[in-house]
Amino acid sequence: YKVVITVPESATYKKASLEVSLVIAKRELIVEIDNQEVTYGDDEEAKTYELIAGEKAFNHKDEDVFEVVRSEGDNAGTYDIYVEIINDNYTVLFEKASYVINPKVVVKPTAITGLVYNNELLEGVKDNEGYSVEDGFAIEADTHIAYVSLDSKQNYVWEDGTTSDLEIEYVIALRQIEVVIDDQEVTYGDDEETLTYTLSGDLA
Repeated sequence: YKVVITVPESATYKKASLEVSLVIAKRELIVEIDNQEVTYGDDEEAKTYELIAGEKAFNHKDEDVFEVVRSEGDNAGTYDIYVEIINDNYTVLFEKASYVINPKVVVKPTAITGLVYNNELLEGVKDNEGYSVEDGFAIEADTHIAYVSLDSKQNYVWEDGTTSDLEIEYVIALRQIEVVIDDQEVTYGDDEETLTYTLSGDLA
């Protein structure tokens, strides 16, 4: 700031002015920020820190002076945590900390067993959070292949640490029925008899 000091003219003094500078130094604070680690999909964690040196003036609260924030991003990765100054009358010294978002671990799906043909669409591999299944349903009795891939190879990882796509076989078994044909006996010249049988098991 510029300050002008003026001496009025009198019988003893001549009128004079002097311009001087008044410097109000910024109040210095030192903040230590904590590193943080979360898993993809978790709620955002509050940023923690400690004021290790310096004092605030006029009963200022921390939030009146500065804010601890992190760089933008929601995907798995490492982000900076740092200080943004709100009150320009302060200098805040700090070292950046790390905010780590780890990929979420997903259990590999397995084939559903015990499937038997019933002329309906059957699920051979279940879809779940973190991955998608293609060709996971089928009707015909046969060995089928489902193709499984993580929804994001950045944000999800299989429990063994890999991210590769999977091919999973599942089997729809033949439906078993038993037909017992009845013996029949006729005399030459008689009308043809209807053939009869007994069916065990349900038809789909």
